[in-house]
Amino acid sequence: MGVFSPASFQGNIKKNKDYFEGWYLKNVTENKQSFVVVIPGIITGKDPHAFIQIFESSKESSAYRSYPIEKFNARKKVFDITIDNNSFSEKGIILDTEVGGKKLEGELVFSDYKELPFNIFYPGILGMYSYFPFLECYHGVVSMLHKLDGRIRFGEAYYDFTGGKGYIEKDWGKSFPSSWIWIQCSSFESDTSFMLSAAKVPFLGESRKGFSGFFYHRNKTVKFGTPASSKLKLLEQKEKRIVLVVSLKDKSRIEIEVDVNGYNNLLAPGRGEMNRNIKESSDSTINIRYINRSENFSVSGINAGFEISGNPEEIF
Repeated sequence: MGVFSPASFQGNIKKNKDYFEGWYLKNVTENKQSFVVVIPGIITGKDPHAFIQIFESSKESSAYRSYPIEKFNARKKVFDITIDNNSFSEKGIILDTEVGGKKLEGELVFSDYKELPFNIFYPGILGMYSYFPFLECYHGVVSMLHKLDGRIRFGEAYYDFTGGKGYIEKDWGKSFPSSWIWIQCSSFESDTSFMLSAAKVPFLGESRKGFSGFFYHRNKTVKFGTPASSKLKLLEQKEKRIVLVVSLKDKSRIEIEVDVNGYNNLLAPGRGEMNRNIKESSDSTINIRYINRSENFSVSGINAGFEISGNPEEIF
């Protein structure tokens, strides 16, 4: 497993049983009015295959296409994968296929990557937990924020991403957790990006609550979560609203308010199969307030991603 290169392919198709790995690429137009999320990946198990899943800002359901697993190829130590005629890398994506009965084509060029800072004590978003080889699900941040140039056509819809912003993360392992919450946004007026993920996870024979995330704002990255001895508290939860607060070890606080809009239906992995139906809102609004000894400011964003699955009481 490439602890210091989480963006690259981590698996072994021939050896890994009931394994999945997927990259989540969100692309938002410059005016922030439209987005396209493309999720390439692979899954082994009862029905081993590669896949591309896609959903748009104007739709309530995703489109999914499977490919023979032999159509998947990946370079070592770098993010560079191909599925049939489609390629995904740190340089950009090239699409030339049909998904859900609609033609998907286009090319995006990525630039000005904002990578998550790391060191031997914090090699990825999971901190020291990245070193454990037995976790059910691993999470990685490939790009906190980057610039886009190019266009995508999906069926009759045409998207021009010139001047837009992108975000990439990924998951890999045996299965998604039984319960989790996930919040992500990079559509702010300033160069800002945010992600928080919390879950109930099996660990050394018992279930534990854990969370991780980052707040990138104007060239400064704050990493937080269980690996950083941070605390997460739920202040309010309604059907379409959630309010959380993260307390950091240095006494800083990050207050997060999310107002949830419509949901997209997605497929997610569970024990070797893409057999879990989850709902993700990708056009929610978010307000973040950051407070420390010398700063106290708020930023608001749109096109925020939000997922909550399972029992919230298992997470908080």
